[in-house]
Amino acid sequence: REQIFSIGHSAHSIFTLGTVLVLDYLFLVSQNSILLKQQIYSKFSAISKVIWLGLGIDFLSVALVFQEALQLTPKFFFMQTVIGILIVNGVLLAGPIARQFQASLREGGVLLEKWKLAGDVAGVISISSWSTITFVDFFHNMKLEYYQFLGLYAALIVTLFCAHSFLETFHHREESALDKVS
Repeated sequence: REQIFSIGHSAHSIFTLGTVLVLDYLFLVSQNSILLKQQIYSKFSAISKVIWLGLGIDFLSVALVFQEALQLTPKFFFMQTVIGILIVNGVLLAGPIARQFQASLREGGVLLEKWKLAGDVAGVISISSWSTITFVDFFHNMKLEYYQFLGLYAALIVTLFCAHSFLETFHHREESALDKVS
């Protein structure tokens, strides 16, 4: 049972965190190419299904070692909170946000600023959440209170969003400078 749990638990990280990292990379690389956007945006639904599969594998693997997995600790409640956030975020990403990104392709790849912001926030929440789950899961003896876990998680989301915004601003300045030289 424990070996099946370990295999399932490891596989879920590949399907979830691994897929999110690849998707984020592809998304960032595609920003300046309508052709890449067409290819990547059309795959959002399939990629989302891989992430949901990973979450399902995690639930099944945890169910196999019920006694050890369901210790009602602050860590457990925090992880369930993050999974709940991931589910809501995933529904938004795979639904209205993905549809807006795909619709933008019919308008020459131009996306309304509010949908771009929604996609950026949802992407940061996704990568932060999967990274948090993987990291916290790795350390079995973490003894923090629920609010401490939540505070660190919120700080990670804010930090990654600020880093993303900074890198995007830096990238746009670099593009503008290259356009002036051309």
